[in-house]
Amino acid sequence: MTTTLQKMDYCRICCKHTLHIYDEHSCNHILHLLLTLVTGGLWLLIWILAILSSYNTKPVCTSCGGVMPPEMIKRLQLDREAERALSRTKWALRMKRISESWQHFLDGFFQVVDTLIHWLERTVNGFLHLVDSSVRWLDRIVKWPV
Repeated sequence: MTTTLQKMDYCRICCKHTLHIYDEHSCNHILHLLLTLVTGGLWLLIWILAILSSYNTKPVCTSCGGVMPPEMIKRLQLDREAERALSRTKWALRMKRISESWQHFLDGFFQVVDTLIHWLERTVNGFLHLVDSSVRWLDRIVKWPV
């Protein structure tokens, strides 16, 4: 059984609220119940198929008929291309920011490593100087047998 229904909905083509019509295809459940009882349950398979085949059509705008004019189609295609280009640009900028932040991190890391190397050099040189002066001091005090 087909029923034509109406509802107020927003049309993306007209860009306003308009009356929309759509068809609702459904089955008569009372009739199918009676047939299932009369046939001893054999009609149940057909009833299930009828339920599965019931559907609603898409609502159609009564102002424009739901058909998009060619100039709007062209504008939408241009909008999609611009959106893709913007997306690629955003991705490139995001990658540049990530690259800059990694560069900043690596600069800081190498600066810390450089500082540690200089500290180790000073520490090792100080230790070697201490050992050298200790050996000289011991040489003056103690006469080593040769």
